[in-house]
Amino acid sequence: VESAPFPIAVYTGLEMRIQFVNQSVIDIWGKGKDIVGRTYAEVLPELANQGIYQQLENVFTTAIPFHAHNQRMDLMVDNKMKSQYFNYSFTPLFDINGKVYGVMNTAADVTDLVVSKQKVEESEKEFRQLADSLPELVWTTDSAGNQLFASRRWKEFTGLDPYDADTFDKMIHPDDRENVLYAWTVSLASGDIYKTQLR
Repeated sequence: VESAPFPIAVYTGLEMRIQFVNQSVIDIWGKGKDIVGRTYAEVLPELANQGIYQQLENVFTTAIPFHAHNQRMDLMVDNKMKSQYFNYSFTPLFDINGKVYGVMNTAADVTDLVVSKQKVEESEKEFRQLADSLPELVWTTDSAGNQLFASRRWKEFTGLDPYDADTFDKMIHPDDRENVLYAWTVSLASGDIYKTQLR
């Protein structure tokens, strides 16, 4: 537990007195090593308005575990406010009489994953805005031909829903379909760019 690469801590009593923290918790909290014996609220006052205290209290009083995914926490780390994202669990701990005496906290820092996802989403949003501003029809499909995205110009021009399975067939003149489909299929297989004309 001491050497686990992810945070593990144990808090006891309704006041959530810190009974144990491993090195990973010490590193992430950035409050120094002198935290065992103090209450959770004393060590992490910046979490007062972030709903964490209530989650801990609910686990202690109801004995029902709590799990959070991609939860943002604003922590004062080494005297600087820092936003981090965690998957974490609060699990009730029971004494020999079956009464809750504390809560175990396990967590995984997923900040890098969440930030990367946010960047991808922002990039995709910018792409969609750019595509919608162009006079041309812009669309993307997966390798099976399922429409993933179509600019607003698509529907304005064709009058068809770009996400209907048969839209492509309805849109292209019957005499041009075979050539377009062949060029597209070869492009999918080879990864090469294709150009085609169609009505």
